[in-house]
This record gives sequence, structure tokens and C-alpha cells, in this order.
Amino acid sequence: MSKPRTIKLFCPSLSKLVELVACDEQRLDLGSIAGGFGLDPSTVKINGHFISRGVDLVSNSVTWRSLLKFFSAKGLSTGKHDGDALVVDGKLTKVGTKRSYDCQPNHTPQNQNKKLRDSSSEVRGNRDDCLNENMKRPRENEVIKPTPCKRIR
Repeated sequence: MSKPRTIKLFCPSLSKLVELVACDEQRLDLGSIAGGFGLDPSTVKINGHFISRGVDLVSNSVTWRSLLKFFSAKGLSTGKHDGDALVVDGKLTKVGTKRSYDCQPNHTPQNQNKKLRDSSSEVRGNRDDCLNENMKRPRENEVIKPTPCKRIR
């Protein structure tokens, strides 16, 4: 097995440089590349080239060695150093998707639920008290009873 190499990736729209460690025979994981920049994995292009990928966002046939040889033969950047970084383009992921994470240490589901409970203390009450804001719960004598169905023998 070949030793790992460090590949530099640069996203010009974000002005962000990311280092990726990969082996030559390793297949491209476009999901992790997109995640490093906050891009939509289905729109990622490397050096202007769209690379086919499987359902799991890993390329089925392209390895890092074959990709870098292809870029070298075309005279494109190969990611060896900062000035020669592979250019990664794509659309930004939508804000507010389920896959986005907040890295703040105090933002856990337990803390969030506690904050919601504290902020809604004025709106406490039993859900059975009313059906909605404009209609009171019907009393037993006001409830419309369904007509009995015929028994089937």
C-alpha cells in the first residue's frame, strides 16, 4: 500500500484552503471534500471537472493517483503545495438543512428544550383544555353521538 500524501484543495468562492490526506489508490470521497467547504456534494467540481460518484458520494472508478496524473498531463494544478492547490467549485449547501451542525458547546438538544420550556412558561396548560384558540372543549351533553351501525351477522 502506498504511503499517504497531503493534497491541497482551494475553493475560490470561499477563499478557503483545505489539506486532505489520502493514499494513491484511495477512491475520491466527494462527500468529505464538499463537507470541508460546506458545498453541496452533488455540485462539486475539481479543477472544473465533474467526477462521477456513486450513491455514497464516493467515486466508483477514480482514484487519487489517476486523477492527479490526469491533471498533470493536462497542465492543471495537482495539489502539491498551496500555490498549486486543486480548485474546488460547487454550490453552497442551503442554510438550515438537517445536515448542518452548530458547533457551540452550549447548543445541545437538552439545553435547547430547556430554553424552549423557559421561554414558553406563560403558555402552559393542558392540551385537553381546548381544541383550538377559538373553540372550547365540548361538554358531555353537547357531544354529538354517532348513529349506531347495524350489526352484521
